[in-house]
Amino acid sequence: MEVPGRRPLPELKDLPLGKGDPPFSAWGLWENTQLGSLNYLTDEVVLATARDEFRTGIRVGLNLPVDFISPALLGRVGFSKNIHNKAPRVINDDIITFNTQCSSQWDSFRHFAYQAEKKVTQDDIHSDPCSTINGLDAWSAKGIAGRGILIDYVDWAHERGIQYDALTNHPIPVDHVKEIISEKNITIRQGDILFMRTGYVQAYAKLTELEREDLSKRRGSPGLGQGRETTEWLWKSQFAAVVADSVAFECSRESFLPRPLTSGIAF
Repeated sequence: MEVPGRRPLPELKDLPLGKGDPPFSAWGLWENTQLGSLNYLTDEVVLATARDEFRTGIRVGLNLPVDFISPALLGRVGFSKNIHNKAPRVINDDIITFNTQCSSQWDSFRHFAYQAEKKVTQDDIHSDPCSTINGLDAWSAKGIAGRGILIDYVDWAHERGIQYDALTNHPIPVDHVKEIISEKNITIRQGDILFMRTGYVQAYAKLTELEREDLSKRRGSPGLGQGRETTEWLWKSQFAAVVADSVAFECSRESFLPRPLTSGIAF
């Protein structure tokens, strides 16, 4: 399905669109580059989703408590709350400090840039305290609302006797994701938000305090396996965004492939 008024989606092999742009970047494909693939979430797409998908008025929060991951991972600053007592009147102010990476969050484009090309530099972002370059400002203007599809890899793997440690590096093959989509008769639509359940949060909740302390110093978590085939599939599926219940949507390891989509952690 193509969106009226938009350029046809180029093949991944034809990226980048502009001479001198970083590998696999799609700059110039959409009018609002700050939105990236969130451009798929047009008013028409969101309206159709609300009209066709809503069955009840039940609302479900997908975000973790901001103090759930404790201590914060990889040396980050954790959550801190101070309740300011304004006695003698019964008035209290909550003073909260935390790194946005310490719990559920969306990764903005400024979080992890093209490292070698340096099209956006640290100076571009930090020279102005009010800089909005590649931040969340464009996203928050309308918020993110759309049709979500859930890939429950945990249950699917359990049914097939696939054993893995949900707190360590475990690449989920894209072929397994395709199998789940086929078995569950899921239809992917342009602008869908892909949710991946890996089991990380469920496993983390069972850890002791000492085990959490040890985990906070280690890198590695389950996620979609990286590779050309995975990137091709994500690109062709035209997801508006991808999220997961683990440290990163993709399998966490030292090297990362360029990501053409917005991504976040739904936990």
